[in-house]
Amino acid sequence: MLIAEAEFGERIMQALILRRVGLIETGTGGPVLIGPAMSPDLVRLQGFLARNASPHRVLDPADDHEAAALLERYALNASDLPLVVCANGSVLKNPTEVDLARALGMVRVASPSAIIRCSSSTRTATASPPRCGRATSTVRMGGTRCSFP
Repeated sequence: MLIAEAEFGERIMQALILRRVGLIETGTGGPVLIGPAMSPDLVRLQGFLARNASPHRVLDPADDHEAAALLERYALNASDLPLVVCANGSVLKNPTEVDLARALGMVRVASPSAIIRCSSSTRTATASPPRCGRATSTVRMGGTRCSFP
């Protein structure tokens, strides 16, 4: 229906885009970052979420009594800051960007069948599973031979 009625489809897309912009501007939805406003780790996570256009809120425990109460309960020492409270209620203590992305569903956790094995190093990288039912494919990536299971 969206393809057959292009004008209708455009209106729906415009409404969805405006809704997303509104969520980002107001910080409604998404995780809540709790920590001192000038904390380097808080700024790091805030930058990560902003770069990925993810709506979020920041609460400074110096200004917000509820944020201070959460810090007393979950942050036993300064290395636990900042706290990230996710929409599902989970609390992350000073997560890395990867940990935060996983908690928010931004990163797919690769299945063992979707791992690329490269012969010139011990590193593994993730990729989409092979298509067309092929058992294994081998390609060269920058002089490195990689096998897709």
